[in-house]
Amino acid sequence: MSTLTVPGRARPSRVDEAFEFIAERIFAQDVEPGDYLRIDALASELEMSITPVREALNRIAAVGLARADANRGYRVAPLLDSSAFHRLFSARHAIEMAAARGADDRPLAWVRDLQQSDVDRLAELVDRMNSIEHRGSYEQYSAFSRLDSDLHREIVRLSGNEFLLSAWQSLHFHLHVSRLYTGVGVIDFDEAQAEHHALVDALNDRDGELFVFLSDKHIRRAEKRLSHLLPVLQTEAPER
Repeated sequence: MSTLTVPGRARPSRVDEAFEFIAERIFAQDVEPGDYLRIDALASELEMSITPVREALNRIAAVGLARADANRGYRVAPLLDSSAFHRLFSARHAIEMAAARGADDRPLAWVRDLQQSDVDRLAELVDRMNSIEHRGSYEQYSAFSRLDSDLHREIVRLSGNEFLLSAWQSLHFHLHVSRLYTGVGVIDFDEAQAEHHALVDALNDRDGELFVFLSDKHIRRAEKRLSHLLPVLQTEAPER
């Protein structure tokens, strides 16, 4: 079992284990959008009591992977459609570009003030992604998605605006986009990694203007590349 959602814990709690199990079922499409997630059945599969499973389902709903159905439990949330996909990218772009530019009274100052240890930590995340498996199964691509999320979250954090960080985390961006990877994996691995390296290089040079330019390009290019993974809606031909 991978650690996309609860990274870094040597001994995950029962709730963490249940969360990861349910998330993997959703990502692997063992349960389809709209299917009910039955607490009793999940507790039996996991050989747990109902309590940690219920808390895990609350978390699953909180990150948008499921939706509460009044008095009937939880149902798997639909995959992103085209409209939601582009709205999500728009929100991400607004947050990350605001973070990149920094405070209005000291634009780009956070880049100039970076400690080398901060840049080195970002470079390590990108280097770790280089050797990560990123093919079509949940276990293969989830580690890459986690590191990708860690990288961008850390950049937003380093910008120094805690409200932007909170907004970025509330998107659960990589969690939702990663659902599109099922069966195909990280289709833009090489392009994404080249862009990640360029972002870190700009920060290493303390070149804030270049970093802003590259951030904008990275997000817009990722949106275009990943849009090819969106489900194709089948519509009936109109009657003649």
